[in-house]
Amino acid sequence: MSLNPPRIAQPGDRAAVQRFLERLSPATVQSRYLGAWTTLSRLAAERETRRLLDRNPDRHVVLLVTDDHDEIRGIGEFVVEEPGRAEVAFTVEDAFQHRGIGRRLFRRLEELATRRGISIFTADVSGSNIRMQNLLRTAGRPIHATLEAAQMRFTLRLDATRSVAGAESRVENVA
Repeated sequence: MSLNPPRIAQPGDRAAVQRFLERLSPATVQSRYLGAWTTLSRLAAERETRRLLDRNPDRHVVLLVTDDHDEIRGIGEFVVEEPGRAEVAFTVEDAFQHRGIGRRLFRRLEELATRRGISIFTADVSGSNIRMQNLLRTAGRPIHATLEAAQMRFTLRLDATRSVAGAESRVENVA
């Protein structure tokens, strides 16, 4: 099964987004939503679908990766926090993890963000979400990570020159 390049979500994607969210395992839901939810029941999935699709496109960009049957296999988004700074997040369906979907989403979001003048991405990541931490650490951008309780706050500089050998990384432990 092949995967399509990331594309911007549209209002007509509502049913597919909700199906995607309802398919996520409890572990994936906990990693993405930092333990706020353990599953996305129908009502929670409807609420999250509205948040993703009923948005101001100037402040919130949502990308989808679909397969050849138009089923969503990954969602990436950024939300502008303040001028020049946006929070980024990804969710990849369990059976499609480790296939580069998160990296594809990150690269496309990075491209769209820099075109809009965003120079910093932030991401709050569960301390146990090693895949997301690795994705951010290997993005080739200068990165700063702060450990706070059971989660990490990453800050990536998008306006810096991409590092071939890997980005400078610094981690602080904040108690």
